[in-house]
Amino acid sequence: MLPEYTTQISAHWGSALTSDIDVWAVASRHNLYRDARGDWPKSLVDYCPDYRSGVGRQNPENLCAALRRAFILRESGMGAPADILDLIATGLTELLRCHGIRDPSNQRVSTRTLWRTLAATDPALPLCARRLIVDRVLHGAAAWQPEAWTAFCRELYALIGVVEPHNDAANAFVQFAPEGAQNDQDAGAARSMTQFLNGGVSVKLGSIHSVKGRTVDAILVVETEVWRGNRREDRAMDLATVLPHAFAIENRDFNTNTAHLSAATNIFVGVTRPKHVLALALRKEAASEVMIEAARAQGWLISDLTLAQQ
Repeated sequence: MLPEYTTQISAHWGSALTSDIDVWAVASRHNLYRDARGDWPKSLVDYCPDYRSGVGRQNPENLCAALRRAFILRESGMGAPADILDLIATGLTELLRCHGIRDPSNQRVSTRTLWRTLAATDPALPLCARRLIVDRVLHGAAAWQPEAWTAFCRELYALIGVVEPHNDAANAFVQFAPEGAQNDQDAGAARSMTQFLNGGVSVKLGSIHSVKGRTVDAILVVETEVWRGNRREDRAMDLATVLPHAFAIENRDFNTNTAHLSAATNIFVGVTRPKHVLALALRKEAASEVMIEAARAQGWLISDLTLAQQ
């Protein structure tokens, strides 16, 4: 599917295609998943098995490494603000856990309760902490220079009211991560796994939310599952849910189902990003003859990629 997309991109721009043209492929869900029920696509990984966002809410090896990854995502231009904030929140959450700090309900701090926990001390603290990380890490050298890292940690500890690391786990978690070969490899891998290269065309990969607020030259939205609960009705295939309504085949009220509403919201964000090329990819069984004819009538080019596999 992605090779066909790059072929269409090459055909559209021809000799005018340059590295400055911003080409994307996105999905509602984009990370690896645990639920293996069904053979339908659940994330962008199903379309590009090598894809990895490089972010997530797993515990980081230490705070410096987590914030360095946030810097890399921002600097490369391939990280959504939400993904960068996830890395920051994950690092800060683990820092508070190392020091035994509990949330306002006296539970273990999580990324969901992190900002509420900080605000319980001082309502201005969440904003101050984010501002410090933006200034010293995302726009500074704290994650790359030992002296700058030490100064940053001192400021961060002063903000959250901790005098100094008071146990081995906390001390290890705030140690500076040397910029050695392994770190360089990790940084390169984070970049290489967020793009697809074929025929001289580079396609950036990510979640639909990673392009929210952006304008790009071309975008491919691939069908994935939207999941808003454990019941069957809490799940929906995004394009299969939205396209019959978009092509005026049916009139659906998306507000009656949270999964359907999320699907509609995600697809709207995705399809309103490109300036020149919009492509959609969905399962053949989800594309009825009525839908295909409606799409053709509106000027869409239809490609059945299953024929090439036979």
